[in-house]
This record gives sequence, C-alpha cells and structure tokens, in this order.
Amino acid sequence: LKERNHKLENSRAQIERLNDQLGRKVRDRDSELAVVRKELDRERGRYDYTSITGASDSMRKVFQQMDKIIESELPVLIHGESGTGKELIARAIHHNGERKDKPFVTENCAALPDTLLESELFGPYRNKKGLLEQADGGTLFLDEIGDMSTEMQKKLLRVLQEGEFRVLGSDRIVQVDVRILTASHRNLEEMVRDGTFREDLYYRIAVLSIVLPPLRERRDDVPLLAEHLLARAQLCALPHRIA
Repeated sequence: LKERNHKLENSRAQIERLNDQLGRKVRDRDSELAVVRKELDRERGRYDYTSITGASDSMRKVFQQMDKIIESELPVLIHGESGTGKELIARAIHHNGERKDKPFVTENCAALPDTLLESELFGPYRNKKGLLEQADGGTLFLDEIGDMSTEMQKKLLRVLQEGEFRVLGSDRIVQVDVRILTASHRNLEEMVRDGTFREDLYYRIAVLSIVLPPLRERRDDVPLLAEHLLARAQLCALPHRIA
C-alpha cells in the first residue's frame, strides 16, 4: 500500500507539472496572438476590427471600406458567399459607429416564412415589439434579404421610404430611426434584372456596399484563422484539468 501510494503521489505531481506547462503554453500563445493582433490592427484601419480575423490584401481593402462606411448613416449591403463573415462585418459597423450604445437587432430572412417574418418585423399587437421597433435608434441587420418575397420587399420598402410602419393587427403607427444593414449570398443585381427583386428596394439598401472575398481568395489568412481557432480550442480546454 505504501509503494502504491508513493506511485500515486508521483503520478499526481507529474500531472500537476503537465497542467502548469499547458497553462504556460496557452498564456504564451495568447500573448503572442495579442501582439500580432496589435500589429495587424495598425494596418487594418482606424477602428476596432479585432473580432474579424484577416490581414490579406483583399481584407485590408474591406477594412478600408469599412472605415468610410462607419462614419456614414447610410444603408449598407454586404455581399459574400455563405461563411464569409457577413454578420461579423455588420456587427463591426454597428459597434464602431455612433449607434454603438443602441440595439443591434438581427434577423435571417431565409429562415422564416412570410407570415412569421412580417410578425417578427412589425410586431403582433399587444404582445411584443417587432424587430423594427426594438432596433429604434440602433441598427437592424437583415441577413439573406435576397430570399425575402416580393410582397415583404414592398412592405420593407415602405418603411425605408416613410420611416414609419403600422403595427401588425393594430392601427398604431410607429416612427423609427433605424440604420438598415443587409446581406445576401445571392447576386441581387441579377435578381433585379430577372424581376425577382424590386429595383427600388435594391437602390434603397445598396447605397453603400461591401463585397467579402471567399477564403480561397485570401489564402494568406489561413494561418491566422488556424491560430485563432487553435487558441480558442486551448482556452476552452484549459479549465478541464487532467485527472
């Protein structure tokens, strides 16, 4: 028993040393990443884009565009393939702008049928505020707006034109001050030519636009993304010590 207890004590001490080494490695890696991020941020723009991983030439152009867009209050259309980080861009625009202390509200237009989307945007009577009213003073981000039906496009256009809407199921008229950010993986210009997307709405939401490059066109960012994901995985694993 004494010999076994002695082996257990040695094993426990070895495990503690391994845990300490792992903790130091993670802290060192985080410190290195922090330094790299600071260096990259000097090149990427005037605002805080630390939530977006990328330092390739194509992403620097995106950050330069965002510098100008953030200073504006105009609607922005973000175009890019699925997985390119359209919502991250929208959040960065909001959180660096003058509306950063106001709500940032999001909705995926492809995820809901017309009836539910209309209810979400304009709010059911005496139940809860619609997304437009929730976003008053802040930003409303409508993802995959290219999947919105023509009927819903017409209703959204009316809000953008008049700055007000009628609450669903009520006579109450609500005036809102909302910056509209939209995104789509579909080519809205082609949809306008095909007649599947309203031309007047397109020119309302695409006053400013950003095109996000897919990862295959920004291979220089692959090591940065790998480091970022590795650091996140290590941080998630750190609290679960070896037993």
